Amino acid sequence: MVMTSEFISTLQRVENVSHLLSKMGESTVDEAVQRIESICAFMERYGDLGEIFEHFKELESKLFMCREMLTVEEAAEYIGVSKSQIYLMTSNREITHFKPRGKFIYIERKELDDVLRRNVIYSKHEMNRRAAAETMADLSKGNRKAKKGTGK
Repeated sequence: MVMTSEFISTLQRVENVSHLLSKMGESTVDEAVQRIESICAFMERYGDLGEIFEHFKELESKLFMCREMLTVEEAAEYIGVSKSQIYLMTSNREITHFKPRGKFIYIERKELDDVLRRNVIYSKHEMNRRAAAETMADLSKGNRKAKKGTGK
């Protein structure tokens, strides 16, 4: 009796897999196995479905970063500061912002990228490269002045 129920259970699983494969279209068995393995790897990575849903919620909440115009809340999250810091930056006119209806503030993402690039601190390598380029430019200017002074 136990073997019969196991056999029926196995047949049912085979039938379910067959049904699944038929829904996948003209895929080969190897492609189906690869898809199933990738799903299994994904499940192992995130554990249970609850963790997967949390991961998707987090991704969904970050999708705003793809838009060009962000709200104050989104801007604050984008550059990692508080909303009050964003309001302070807008009231001090440190960043360009828009108020299309007079109330809600919108900020361009590229403006926020510029904020993140302020107060740059160059590496030693970059400082040496810039110094060399400036020296070459000065030498070039000096050569031009010398040529003008000799009448050539």
